This record gives sequence, C-alpha cells and structure tokens, in this order.
Amino acid sequence: WLYVHTKFDRFVRNPLLTIASSFDELLASLGEEGDEENLDILENLEAVMSTSAIATLSEWLPSLRDLFPHLLRRVISDEDLVSLADDSQRRRRNNDMTSSSESAQRRLHYIFRKLVSALSSPERPLLIFLDDLQWADNSCLDLISSLLMDFNHINQFGLADDTPQCFLVMGSYRDNEVDSTHKLSSYLET
Repeated sequence: WLYVHTKFDRFVRNPLLTIASSFDELLASLGEEGDEENLDILENLEAVMSTSAIATLSEWLPSLRDLFPHLLRRVISDEDLVSLADDSQRRRRNNDMTSSSESAQRRLHYIFRKLVSALSSPERPLLIFLDDLQWADNSCLDLISSLLMDFNHINQFGLADDTPQCFLVMGSYRDNEVDSTHKLSSYLET
C-alpha cells in the first residue's frame, strides 16, 4: 500500500496546503527510494498525466519539478522553471494557493483525481487518511468530495470498465466539535 496521511489544523489558514504537502511527501519519497516498484509508479504517472497537468500540479507539489524536469522543460524554460519554483514557495509561505476561479478549481479537482488514479493500482492501492476533518475548509472538502463522488473520470483515463478504483479514503473528526450547522455535516450526509 501507498499511504498518505493528512492532519488538518485549526490554525492553518489554507488547509488545502495540508493535503498538498502530504501528497508532496509521498511523491518525494518515491523519487528518493528509487526501487523498481517506485520507478514503475513514476513511469505510470508520466504516462497518465499530461505535461500541462504535471506543470499545474508542480505549483502544489514541488517534488514533481524534481521528478519530471524533462517534461516541465518542454513547456517551461529553465529561467521560468526557477521563477515558478520561487513564486510557488512565496505563495506557499503566504498561504495563497487557492484560486477563486471555478474553472481553475474544476481543473485542480480533475488533475487531482487523475493523480490519485495514476498513483494507485490493484498491485499497489493507495490509502488516504484524513485526520481532524473538522478543521478542513470548504475547498478541501470539495476536493475530497470530488475524488469520492465523481466517477466519470475512470474511462477518461483509459481504464477498462471493470478496473476498480484502487484507493481508500478514511477520515476522522471530533464529533463533539461537529454539529448540524458545521460545514462538515453537509458533506457527511452526501
């Protein structure tokens, strides 16, 4: 199993960064270990993800720049790649990673679903554990909901109709902090 652990914190102004950091740690570890299975995962990511999707995700997941510099150089010059890294670090420090554009959010959801599908397989399922969901904001909950509820993306990735989704999402929250008016309640009901 591949494992991603995300722990939300009430003092983090942009909890979406928490999810991004968790996936970035996983991707960085895949690049460091360099064993055969990890190389297969990285090859699958490169085959399934478009260059523009990797470029978009590299703002959120800086380790993608280290894993796929050859892909990013096709669409981004070396100077722009350094500038993108600097700008991304500045935005992460300032908690400025969300986009107000609905189409940008839909694209992020789409490529995140594609990333999860590319990382997971029947031989190597992915477990995503979300801790303290009561501190997640609407952008995080929308992303998680998109991952769990939008199954239209399966055939878009060239997967056979009988190919199962090979990831499991588990979440925990403090029920004494979530009442019927809490934002998490509406997501739990769906």
